[in-house]
Amino acid sequence: MKVDLSRESEVLRSVVRIYAAFGCECRVFQEGRRTRITPGWPDLAVFAPAKGRMWLHEVKTADGVQSPEQSAMELLAKRCNVDYVLGGVHDAQEQLRKVGLIADALHESFR
Repeated sequence: MKVDLSRESEVLRSVVRIYAAFGCECRVFQEGRRTRITPGWPDLAVFAPAKGRMWLHEVKTADGVQSPEQSAMELLAKRCNVDYVLGGVHDAQEQLRKVGLIADALHESFR
């Protein structure tokens, strides 16, 4: 089945599947309707128990743009030494490599 990566919801599903394939657990905060979540809060909190790490991931399509609230949240997370990933599948793969869950050679095969 072909995935439409021009839709953020499809990118989100693909990102969650990639993280899960490498033993991560995701908590999804994105919903298709108005929520009570703080504006700017990222779409995912990702937990990598094997590495004792967690990070936030704001999912975007290739042409997606952060809102001012999302940009402020990214800055706050980074000021607090919390990794913040912005983007889609490629960015998730880069984060997995950064935390040591995906080997460079395997990473290259996903490109």
